Amino acid sequence: MTMKKLLTTILAGVLMLCGTHAYAQISVGGGFAHSIFIGPERTFGVNYAGFYLGASYDVAFAELEGLTFEPGGYYYYFKHNNDKPIPDMFMHFLEIPLYFKYTFPLVDDFSIAAITGPRLNLGFAGNTFRKGVEIGDISTGDGVRSFDISWGIGTAVTYSNSIQLRLLYDLGMVHSFRDTKMYRNQISVGLAFIFQ
Repeated sequence: MTMKKLLTTILAGVLMLCGTHAYAQISVGGGFAHSIFIGPERTFGVNYAGFYLGASYDVAFAELEGLTFEPGGYYYYFKHNNDKPIPDMFMHFLEIPLYFKYTFPLVDDFSIAAITGPRLNLGFAGNTFRKGVEIGDISTGDGVRSFDISWGIGTAVTYSNSIQLRLLYDLGMVHSFRDTKMYRNQISVGLAFIFQ
């Protein structure tokens, strides 16, 4: 199945269920993020550290208790410190997760959730995307792709349906470099505040 068919199938399934949701809630949050370029041709990766801010819209379905669809929009900033005299590298992303989340109750006011789904990532600024830049010991040739797709897996712990601790890992599904088989993976840890 191609990437286009996969995304079309996911979105079609969500649209079929959207008319049956019992409630929806918004979460706003941010935290720390780490991005790494890595692939089969390299034994170590090139690391970027940063942060993220954004919001998501959590839609629950009456027929499937505990399962929600969680689209969102997030700003990510990453920076890589090169050895001098090579300038430091940075990149700005608009990232759109299309996650599914299944929530299990724990004790008292706590619950835990399993999260998975695709994420669309658009790099809109930063010198990492220029042609011929150097990141660590990599010369990027034609540059880093400004658009990629990843698949996220993660978990979230929620207290009193108002504060949520999130841990997510996104696996790159598209080569980030046009001339090197490397992917951009990403991990993020943060807090979200939930509004109903």
